[in-house]
Amino acid sequence: MGAITASAIGSIVVCRLNSGRLDMEVIMNATLAGGVSIGSASSLICSPAWSMAIGLGAGVISALGFIKIGPFLTEKIALYDTCGIHNLHGMPGIFGGLCGTIAVMFSEELFTSKGKLDYETMHNAMPNMRPDKDGKGGFTAMQQAGVQLQVLALTLVMAIVTGAFTGFIASKCGSVDGLYDDKEHWDHIDKDEVEIVTKTNTATTVIPRRSSLRVDAEDSFNAENDTAGKNMMQ
Repeated sequence: MGAITASAIGSIVVCRLNSGRLDMEVIMNATLAGGVSIGSASSLICSPAWSMAIGLGAGVISALGFIKIGPFLTEKIALYDTCGIHNLHGMPGIFGGLCGTIAVMFSEELFTSKGKLDYETMHNAMPNMRPDKDGKGGFTAMQQAGVQLQVLALTLVMAIVTGAFTGFIASKCGSVDGLYDDKEHWDHIDKDEVEIVTKTNTATTVIPRRSSLRVDAEDSFNAENDTAGKNMMQ
């Protein structure tokens, strides 16, 4: 909760400094970034202050991604991140992984209370650091931190390779002349091309099929305006 709250605060500050106004899309996504970033270190960070510090950093990073980095990547390399995955999960996730690594490096300090190190809790959080029955073996804090970095690097490699492969396959599924237009991949039926016929005992009614919610919305809007105009005239 502390990380999420602080990430919202961080995004609000960035929005204010950038344009003087709040951006709802940025704030809502950056709020989730706090939860993303605290995941790796959630079993190690015991202090609310550290949780909020990580969340604050994630909120700032995410907000900058939406406001600055995302448009820059779109302009320079034509990277269209339509759902803000890079800004919400990508950069805050890397930031959280690095914070988790740092937390592991200082795990003994984090699990020390009143001058006494709580070995049991620390080993429950990081089983590889638990020694065997003879008191030998077990990773040191620095060795475990190295494992954290290796896993972070492996995650990035897997994400980049599988993402590039998926993008390559998608690029071979037809050319797209207009972005964000479903007509490129879906059959489109105009409202007057297909008709729905309803029959009753006395008559046959032909009703044009509506293929777009936008058409229904426009008709509803026009109907409301007509009704309002008639009421005013009366």
